[in-house]
This record gives sequence, structure tokens and C-alpha cells, in this order.
Amino acid sequence: MTSQQLFAANGEPVGQSVLFPPERDIGVLAVFPPYVMGGKQLEDGSVGVNYSMVHSDAKGLLCYILSYINMSADDWIDVSLGNGPATEPFQVTDKYVNQNVPFYISSDTMKESYPAGGGTLVLSCRIERLSGNPENSLPLNLFYKDHAPGELDTDLGNPFNQGLKLPVPSETIIDQNVIAEGMTVTVKAYPFQAQGDKASLAIGTLKPIPELKVQNPPQDIVFELTPEQLKQLPATDKVIVRYQLIDKVHNRSGWSDSVVVQSKPNVSLLPAPVINNADAANVVNHDELAGGPMVVMISGVFASGDVIVLKLVGFTHSGDLVEHSYSMTLTGTTRMVLFDVENERVQVLIRGSVAVTYVLTKKSTGVPQDSKPAYATIDGSAILLRAPSVEQATENELPADTPLANVLVPFYWPLVRGAEVKLYWQVTGNDGVVNRYVFGRTIEDPTQPVTFGVLNKYIAPFANSPLVVQYEITNPGRPPVVSELLKLQIGELAIVLSAPKVLKALNGMIPDPLLFPDGAIAQVEVLGKPGDKVKLIVKGAPGAGSPTFEAKVLNTNNRANFTLDKAFIAANMGKQVQLSYEFFRVGQEGRPSLSMTLTVGTIADNHPSLPIPGIVGATGPELHVTQLNDTNPLQVAAWPLQVVGQRMWLRYDGFDAGGKAIFFEDLKGEPHNTLGDLTRPAPLEWLKTLKDGSALTISFSVSFDGVGAVRFPVRTYTVKALNFGSSNHVQPINNYFIVQGRPPSVPPVRGSYTRTATGGTEPYRYSSSNSQVALVDPATGTVRAGSNGFAIITVTDAAQNTASYRIEFSGITLVTLKENIWWDSSGWPQPPKENALSLAELRVFWETYYPSEGPVAAALGWPRTLYWSSNNISVIGDAWAFRLNENIGSGDGKVQTIGGTRLPVVSKII
Repeated sequence: MTSQQLFAANGEPVGQSVLFPPERDIGVLAVFPPYVMGGKQLEDGSVGVNYSMVHSDAKGLLCYILSYINMSADDWIDVSLGNGPATEPFQVTDKYVNQNVPFYISSDTMKESYPAGGGTLVLSCRIERLSGNPENSLPLNLFYKDHAPGELDTDLGNPFNQGLKLPVPSETIIDQNVIAEGMTVTVKAYPFQAQGDKASLAIGTLKPIPELKVQNPPQDIVFELTPEQLKQLPATDKVIVRYQLIDKVHNRSGWSDSVVVQSKPNVSLLPAPVINNADAANVVNHDELAGGPMVVMISGVFASGDVIVLKLVGFTHSGDLVEHSYSMTLTGTTRMVLFDVENERVQVLIRGSVAVTYVLTKKSTGVPQDSKPAYATIDGSAILLRAPSVEQATENELPADTPLANVLVPFYWPLVRGAEVKLYWQVTGNDGVVNRYVFGRTIEDPTQPVTFGVLNKYIAPFANSPLVVQYEITNPGRPPVVSELLKLQIGELAIVLSAPKVLKALNGMIPDPLLFPDGAIAQVEVLGKPGDKVKLIVKGAPGAGSPTFEAKVLNTNNRANFTLDKAFIAANMGKQVQLSYEFFRVGQEGRPSLSMTLTVGTIADNHPSLPIPGIVGATGPELHVTQLNDTNPLQVAAWPLQVVGQRMWLRYDGFDAGGKAIFFEDLKGEPHNTLGDLTRPAPLEWLKTLKDGSALTISFSVSFDGVGAVRFPVRTYTVKALNFGSSNHVQPINNYFIVQGRPPSVPPVRGSYTRTATGGTEPYRYSSSNSQVALVDPATGTVRAGSNGFAIITVTDAAQNTASYRIEFSGITLVTLKENIWWDSSGWPQPPKENALSLAELRVFWETYYPSEGPVAAALGWPRTLYWSSNNISVIGDAWAFRLNENIGSGDGKVQTIGGTRLPVVSKII
């Protein structure tokens, strides 16, 4: 048989229409608005776009510019959305001439253009033709909603929307009664609800329930399930209920998570019990119970002998399942039965839930009949378990002498076999340190009481201290739960006044007093009450060795400290001291304690903790005595256990220049009347008599106890003494002629003097205070006479020590050169000319400079010629000259010369 296709007048087959592109029915030359692929035609004439249309392609929402009349390549197209561009302007290419041109509006542009929650914007385009005649398209109202109705999904890895609220069935069990009467399922009002939203309901295997549309948002959506529909449910024990939401642009919420409704189509259940303490939202507030029970009411017609079993099934906030049953046999006719659920069971369920059902067995039939369940959630502030109790505690106090404390853990409903129970026993010691002890046990039989035994060693040491007890229960595979705190006080122990102790003492001994340079601390410890006082009693050496004290209040650690100062230590060196105390409590007389014997040792001589005496400024092993002055006193640093009035001994031992042992006693038992360093003037003159290189020892001793003296470590120096002789030197030199300012470099013996230093630190360097009188060789100390007078010759060693002596020269005749002198011939004898030297004096002068300096005149830089003497001769007109620049040997060097000859003379300076 051949089928026939029918066609309409427009050429399209009957029963079908062209979806894309749309028909041009608005004029030949008109520019169509952009076409949105997959757009939803809405009732108000706008086109709708949903989230998936925008985000299913990475480029965004697919649209088309429909071909238009006179379309040509290189036309420019601008697309606008609202008040902004929908995309960048683009140009028509040859490929798309007379074709529909695709373009995309990005998801970012859609998000930025539309307001939150969705809305409608105008989508249009503008054609810029080559001819220069622009054309605007018709506008398109574009509605966009970027999110589905309902709550957002909180777990995208789950096939169902975990964010949607669960549907709310009016019944939790579908029995014969429900099937006969029908039921409802409510979808609660949800975020982003809008008119036109639709809800779909799926319940078990029923055929799809007709969709319901939102008319007046916000509103709950209620599905009514008729008896006819419920009768179609199969005979299973449970029914799954879900829903999904769809808005007008086909955004879908996805199916909700399920609610499971029990199905018992073949039975008729009794009415659910009533939880009297539950509010309209089926919430029981534990705080409002005020320690009382939660009351469950069962209504009906009951006769004597009927048996009602109430069943509780609960879940704690940590997920533990708990169950319990109450059974009651009625003794009379009644229409209401009340059950009390203990407060502690309700407390366990705070932040959890409970389901309550009952089973009625009538005496007349003997057939048990189940009820519908009643549900409630439990609220309240007491999220912790009840506090434990201590059997021996009374009025919040546990006696300190309790040999064994029995701690009872209250009944815990979810407790199961294998659970771990820990007991925390927290006490504060006398030292203020918190001590926490943990006891544990594994539960074998959860029906038995849970108890712990705490020994006295965890009680007595913490007498008069706070006690905090808490427990923790951990069921297998569940998180731990903890109890409230039990706060108690451990009572007092019988007061024991034990002996005091000296801190840091070794078995009642202070073997080395210098280990206690600032004294010692005697400590009294008594387990007393606030306000108790103690007074230390000391029986030692008289005076500072037996100090007295005022009573002190025990501190928060039940202790009192008393300072035994350094005077106490010093006074009792080598002695035994008795220490005890007296205890005082308000309203009671003082009571003495046991005593202790403290043995104080002595300080050994040369103890390394004692300071060493020394000369200020002497930093090494050598003492340069010639450098010392008033700024170099002896000093002993403040010593341990120093007190005012201690007697002292100070002595210096050394060797004089002849090697004889000598000493100097500076202190011989004088008291030290101040505290701090001891400073004494050093015996400078005595020290300067010591032999260079000899040993100097400084000894210092102190009497600490007023009887013996302790020797401090000895200071030993090696003396460095620079010796340059103690006498001055006077040297007369008669008949000695030298040029002023130019004495001979190698003078004769009588024209020089040598004195060398000893001791000190070589090398030495010599200097003169007056080089016109005395010229000294800096290396040898040899002094050359330069003129009459005196000078100070000083030697300086490598350590900058100095010594000096005074040298004085006399009898020296200074001479000078005078030139162009002649003798006149007016008569004989003639007086000496220009104070010239005589022939004899000239020879002495010549011998002073010759031969050490060679020819004398040349050495002195004088004229190399004859020199007039002061000696004339009998021959008129002649006089004697002298060969000063020659080697005259043993001769007299004279030459007879005509007086009119001009020659130089060696002239005396008078």
C-alpha cells in the first residue's frame, strides 16, 4: 500500500512547520532580529534562554544573523544586548553572503548584562552596508535565568541534588488506613521560586504524577495522592519519594534526594502515640524538662489485662543507635496511658532524634497490633553527658585520707560491648602544677554499672586542692562523647610539722660556703589553710649566726621562705646550726616543728671562687715598678660572703736589689668597714727597691667567722725594674778646648762619660734633656761633653719604663773660628790677638779632634791653612802660626810667620 504526503498552501507538508530559519513575514527589506538557537517562546512574547544553553558550549549562547536583502561581503554587523554590545562587531565574509551568520554571546557577557535572578533585555543588531546605508534590526526581548529553581546542589558527585529540601509526606507509613483515605506530599517553598515553575513528583512505581505549576510564589506545592493512586503501589515494605523543579525556560533542579516511606498495605496500624513535651514542629526541648521525664501518651480504649509495650528507637548526635522498651499491663479500663521516659535517656539524644511506637496486645484477642510511629527531634543546651559521682565525697569534698575513691559513671544508654571508657582525674599540686591522671577500661557487659577505683596516692598528695573529674565514652566506630565536669575539693590532711629544709643544701650540709655567696634559703612547707603562719627559729653562732624572723603567711603552695643572709653563712662557718619553726593558726596557740641540724663547712685557703689581689693596671704576669704611680693602687674585688667589719691581712713579699728577701705588711687585722671592692695605695717606694726579674707575691686573708682567717689565692708578679744608678755625675774637664756646638765625635776619655742601664726590658734608648751641654748616644748611653752646665740623661726600655741621672760638666773652653786676622809690628812683646789659643792650647785642641776625625780644619769645615797662635817671637814683625790641618805627629806644629799675613785664629769664647 502506497502512502501519500499531504502539503499545505505554503508548500510545507501538513502537520509540520519550519523551525529554522523563521518565515520572512514582516516585509521584504526588513532586517530580522538575531535568532537565538533553541530559544523558548514565552507567553509574554519574549524568547527565553536557560543556563544550559549558555554554558553547554564554551563559546556561549549560539545565535544567528538571518540573511537579509542586498547582503554582501564586508558588511559590518554590531549586535547589542541591553545597553551594551553582545559581542565584538564582525564582518560578513564571502562564505556567509546570503547565508545565516552564526555568532556567540559569551557566558561572561550574559552574566554581566543580566541582573541576579534573571530578567529581560532587548537583543538587536545594526547592519553597516558598503553603500553607507545602516539598518537596525527589529528588537527581540530576550529573557535569561542563570540558575535552576530550588537550592543549589551541595554535592555534584551525587546523582541527586543534595541541596534540595526533602519532600514532606503526610504519612510515614502507608497502611490500609492511609490507602483508604489518601495522603499528601508537600514540596516546601524554595529559593528563586517564580510564577510558572513546575514541580514533578515520583513516588515508588506509580505512573507520573501530573505536574503542578506555581501560581502565587512563594508557596508550598502540595501533591494529593488519591486512594486510587495508592492502591496501585506494589506490596513492598518501602516507597521512595522524590521531586524535581522546572522553570519556564526549562532550567531543571534535578531530582531531590529521597524520602523513604514504610509500606504496610496489608495491615491497619493503630494511631501514633503522642509525645506530650513536643511542640508543633515535633521538637522536645530537654532544658524545659527541668530534670523530669519526657511523657508519651497513648490514646484508645483499653481494658484490664491489656499489655502495651512502648518502643523507643533513637539516634544520638554522633550517630549511635539506641533502643529501649517499656512494658505495662493495665489493671483497669482507661482511654489514656502515660509512659515516662527518663531524663537521662532524653539528654543522650540532644541534637539527635527519636521514634516512638507501641504494640498493643488485647487480652480479649491475644493478637499484638502495631502503631504508627511518632517522631521528635531533641534540642537542648546540655550536650554533654551527666557528670560522674564519687561515692566517698560529701558536700563536694573528698577526704584526703580516703584509701580508695569509687567513681561511678552514670548510665549511658548507647553504651555497647567493646566501648572504651576513660576517666580523667585532674588535681592541682602544691606547686601550682596541674596533674591529670587518665584511667581506662573496655566494656564487656554494657548492662553492668561502670565504676573506677582511684587509689590514695592520687588523693593525699593533693590535700586541700581542687579536684575535677570527667569521663569520656567511645563506642566502636563512633566519635567520643564527654561528660560534664564534677568539681570537688580534696580535704585537709592532718597537719605534720616536719623540719624545715635549706634549699640546695646537701643532706643537711653546706660543705662549701662559697656555693652560697648571697646566703641560703630556709623553706618551711606545711599543708595548711589560707592564713596559716610560720616563724623560723635559728640557733647558731651569736649575733649574725642566729638571726630572728617575723612570722610569715604560707603562700599558695603552702610554703614560706626565709633568707639566711651571707652574714649567717660567714658567722657559722665550721659550726652546726639548729633550724626549726613555730606554726600559727588563727584561734590556736603556736606549735613547734621538728628541727634539723645544718652543718656549715669552712672555706679552703686559695679557694678558686675568691678574688685575687692585684695592682690596678698590671694586666699580665709582669709588674713594671718604675711605671707605677698613684693611679696604680692595690685592689681586691668584692668577695663572696662579705660583710662589714671583717678583719683583713695584706702583705707584699719580694727581693731587694741585692737579692735579700724583704716584705711589706699593709694590713694586720684591720676591719673592712665598707662593702664592695677593697682599694689600698700600693707601696710605690718599696716596690721600686725590688730586684729586676725577682718574684713579688701579694697575700690577702680575711676572717669570716671572727676566729680564723682564710687565705685568698696569691698574686705573683715578675718584677720589671729599670736601674740607671741612683747618683748624679759631676765631671770637671780643665784645659779642654772644643768648638761651640761641635764637640768631637770621638772625644778623649776626659771629654765623655758612659753609664748603662740594667733591668727592665731591652732594648734601651737614651736621651739628653740638653744636647748643648751633653750629647748622648741613644744606643750606648755614652755622653759627650758639649759645654759647661748640666743635663738630665734618661733611659727608656721597651716597656716604656724610664730612669735618669743628672750630669754636670765644667772647665770646658769653647772656641770659634775668626778669619783674616794679622799681627801688626808696632813693638814687642805684643798681646795675644783675638783671644787666640796659644801654641800649647792649639796642640791640645788639635789632639781633641785628631786623628779620630782626620785633618782637623777640613773636618770642621774651616780654611785649610795655618792658624795664628797667641805666641809672638822676639823678631819684630813675626809671630808663631800653627799647622792645624796637618799631622804634626809629636812635634809642636809651629811655623814662624810674618805678622802682616792674614790668617784665621781659633778664638776663645769669653
